[in-house]
Amino acid sequence: MEPMTPPQIPGRPGVVTAAGVVMIVIGALIGLFGLIAALVGSQWASFIRNPQVVDQIGVLPDSAGRVLALGGLILISIGVLELVSGIYVLMARGWARILGIVLASIGSLFWALSVVSVTARSVVVPLVLLGASAFVIWALAANGAYFSRRGERTSR
Repeated sequence: MEPMTPPQIPGRPGVVTAAGVVMIVIGALIGLFGLIAALVGSQWASFIRNPQVVDQIGVLPDSAGRVLALGGLILISIGVLELVSGIYVLMARGWARILGIVLASIGSLFWALSVVSVTARSVVVPLVLLGASAFVIWALAANGAYFSRRGERTSR
């Protein structure tokens, strides 16, 4: 009689891995753009007093720097959330799957509005990011069973 082997639990689906990696990359990029915006916003006062800037774009209010810095901090927060969610999606955490779907849905709305509002030559980046967000939503929504099986693996 052969010894009994425990049942094999299938590994992580490839699309879940891809979705997690896409979330990590997009989260890192959003965080970097937010960091740039926050840094520019914090240096706004010295930037707008430069005579070359005033000649090219005119006089800008000081409050624009505060708005830019606040927007940068919001982008950093969203980027960190997406990055952390992507990491934990790779670890098969159910909460990260839900957070990933929510963040990708919000991103899809933003990118869809960007596609509508941009000129024809600058539509490529929003379309690519809209496709990436749609992929993340599909991959995480279609593979919910993998995340629910994760609880079975840890209870043994």
